[in-house]
Amino acid sequence: MDGGTQVTIRFQAEDGNVLGDSGILLPSTSTTNQLQILANQLLEQSDDPVPIAFYTEDGTEIVDTIEKSVKIDVEKTMTIVYQPQAMFRVSPVTRCSSSLPGHDQPVINALFSPDGRSLASGSGDTTVRIWDLDTELPLFTCKAHANWVLVISWSPDATKIASADKDGKINLWDPSTGKQIGKTMAAHKQWITALAWQPLHNDVSCRLLASAGKDAVIRIWDTATYS
Repeated sequence: MDGGTQVTIRFQAEDGNVLGDSGILLPSTSTTNQLQILANQLLEQSDDPVPIAFYTEDGTEIVDTIEKSVKIDVEKTMTIVYQPQAMFRVSPVTRCSSSLPGHDQPVINALFSPDGRSLASGSGDTTVRIWDLDTELPLFTCKAHANWVLVISWSPDATKIASADKDGKINLWDPSTGKQIGKTMAAHKQWITALAWQPLHNDVSCRLLASAGKDAVIRIWDTATYS
C-alpha cells in the first residue's frame, strides 16, 4: 500500500479489544479490501479469510478508502472498529438428489407440511398425493376431484389438507390416512385460485378456510360443517 498522506491506525473489536501490539502506519488512500487483507493477517485468517466491515469510532462505515470516510488527523492514532461478517458458502446444484414419480399428468402444485416431514402435491391427473420425505415414498393417493387440482393448502396444525380444482370444488383430506374428510365444498362458479387457513394463533382448531376464485369471489368456509 502506498501513496498519499500517511495515517496511523489500530484495529479495535466491538468489545474494545485491540488487534495487534501497536499502531500501523498506512496510506490514507488504503481501501477496505486492503484493510480486510491486513485484518485477516492479524487475525491469522489468511488461509481462510472472513469478510469484515470497518467503522470509525463514531459509527461511520468505511466503504471506500480511509480518507473518503473520515477526516484525517496525522498527529493522532485513528481507531478503526472491525466487525467480522457472517459468511455463507453456496455450492451450485449439480445433480438431482431424488425424484418422486407417481403423477400421470403435470404436477400443478406441491407444498411441505408444517413440520417439514411430508409433502402434498396436486396434479392434472385429478389426484392429491401425500409423500413421506424420510423414505421418499408415496403414502396416499387421494381421489375425489374430477378436474385438475390447482391449489393445495395444509392446515397450520398439519391435521388437514385442503385441495381445490378447476371446477371450483374443495375437498379436505386427513394426511394420516389419505381419506376424504366430510363432503366436497362447492360454491364457486369458476376455478379456485387460492386457499388460506386461519392462522393457528387465532384458532387452534383450524376450522376456518378462505378460498378465492376466478369468479371474483372470496369465500370463508367452516370446515367442521363444510359450509
